[in-house]
Amino acid sequence: MNMKKLFWKIFISFILILITTVLIINIFVFKEFRESYLKQIDADLTNSAYLVARFLDSTIKQDNLSQIQLDKICKNYGEIRDLRVTIINSSGLVLGDSYEDIKTMDNHINRPEVLQALRGVKGKAVRYSKTLNTNMMYIAVPCSHNKELQIIVRTAYPLSLIELSEKSFFSNLIIICIFAFITAAGFSYYIAFKISSPLIKIKKWAEDFTNEKNNEPIYVDGPYEVESLARTMNKMMTDINNHITIISDKEKELTTLMSSMTEGVIAVDSEKNILFINKMAKVMFSLTNQKYRGQLLLEIIRCSDLEQLILKTLKQKENVEVEFDVESDSIKVFKAKSALLKGTDDIISGVVVVISDITRIRKLENIRRDFVANVSHELRTPITSIKGYVETLIDGAMGDKENAGKFLHTILNQSNRLNSIINDLLTLSSIEQDEKKDSVIFDLNCINTVISSAISVCKLKASKKDIKIKIEGDKEANLTINSYLFEQAMINLIDNAIKYSFEKSEIKINIEKAGSYINIYVIDYGIGIAKEHISRLFERFYRVDKARSRNMGGTGLGLAIVKHIINIHKGTVFCISEAGKGTTFKIQLPV
Repeated sequence: MNMKKLFWKIFISFILILITTVLIINIFVFKEFRESYLKQIDADLTNSAYLVARFLDSTIKQDNLSQIQLDKICKNYGEIRDLRVTIINSSGLVLGDSYEDIKTMDNHINRPEVLQALRGVKGKAVRYSKTLNTNMMYIAVPCSHNKELQIIVRTAYPLSLIELSEKSFFSNLIIICIFAFITAAGFSYYIAFKISSPLIKIKKWAEDFTNEKNNEPIYVDGPYEVESLARTMNKMMTDINNHITIISDKEKELTTLMSSMTEGVIAVDSEKNILFINKMAKVMFSLTNQKYRGQLLLEIIRCSDLEQLILKTLKQKENVEVEFDVESDSIKVFKAKSALLKGTDDIISGVVVVISDITRIRKLENIRRDFVANVSHELRTPITSIKGYVETLIDGAMGDKENAGKFLHTILNQSNRLNSIINDLLTLSSIEQDEKKDSVIFDLNCINTVISSAISVCKLKASKKDIKIKIEGDKEANLTINSYLFEQAMINLIDNAIKYSFEKSEIKINIEKAGSYINIYVIDYGIGIAKEHISRLFERFYRVDKARSRNMGGTGLGLAIVKHIINIHKGTVFCISEAGKGTTFKIQLPV
């Protein structure tokens, strides 16, 4: 039994009130009964005493009575009234007694009631009687003759009889109280149940609502206050549901916003425990998609730069911006901006950090710098050569026909090289513009026909090194392409293969259909490419061996042009090579 329950509190309170009330009533009734009973005995004893006194007074006037006669009067009257009657003279000598032999009785001059009667007033006393071995109530009244006090009449009644009456009365009263208590307890139980049951129902409803098991209004029958409580709970439920809906919508909007951001967002409290981390931040730092709220940031993301950024923000109490590198599978460059988190009372509660991945931007900046440097270098070399030879001719070499011819031939070659670089740059720029505008026209063409046309363009250069070019695989394969651009890409790859193949070697072009793709392989068995150069082959002006490439007449833009042409066709191009074992370029195009 849970004594804290409202039902038991109400029921036990009623029981305690009932017990207290019954006890008070019993004490009051018992007291009133005893006092009323004692008053009644007092009155009876007084009346009896005065009745005997008047009788004696009238009898003594007519005739003097002997002690034997007085004793007999006491016994007769005591038997009739069922009480003790004693006659005592002014000296305290007992002249008659209804219960005892007067000869054996003590002198009563010192009895309190006798002393009061000797003063001419009614005497009263309650004490233990050694004669009768019980408590007695004594009433003594004076009896006078010729207005002179002669004798005292005393009546007495044993209180043991009163105690018997009290016990009987008390027993009956207890029975009545027990019956009343049981009846009242039943009513108390019923009332406590009627009061607590709707509250228990409301409690059960509140628990179900809290545990999302019930979202329906509650209706209860009960006192006005309980019904008002139920109505208030229903209103509270409606308000809570509305607030939950609003908060949920805002949370969804915030979650959607944070999830769709290309920046990583991390919020921490003043102790650097994670409050929030969005999906992009988890991707940036290679974290699993679990919840990290409440965990220490440094335990999850071991990045001292990020830690220092947060510490600096908290210390300086201002926004901070930094760039730092993170090494995972590759080096990543991040740019982070921090801001203080403040509550409504402007107390700083933490820091929010927005992180941008600028790896590609930095890479593009490096490519741009390299491109500018390479273009400057590539253009400077032929221009410097042309300028030098022209100055030599102007300074007097024109007269030397043999050397002048060589100088002019060199100037022509360098001019052609300069023209090739400019043409390749213009071609690359044009392809990039087409790639952005998506304005290239595609037609269904036979791959073998386009590749054969490219081979014919390179045939003269191949024959000079006695290199054979073969087409293998699915020669009937058709593909929707821009034949002009695709032929240009194949010319660049075949020309590249011819440059770096050994004399009297072979170049294979294999056409292969693989599911929803067509793979085209350009395979040579030349000098090959070291592994560290492969990732940068398609960058502009990147050369594995710069001196050798220039000697072979390359501009360093051929493979970059190939990459952009394949991108326009929604395909990809790969290089597979090993130094000294030849090179394979693989083009993969969707059917």
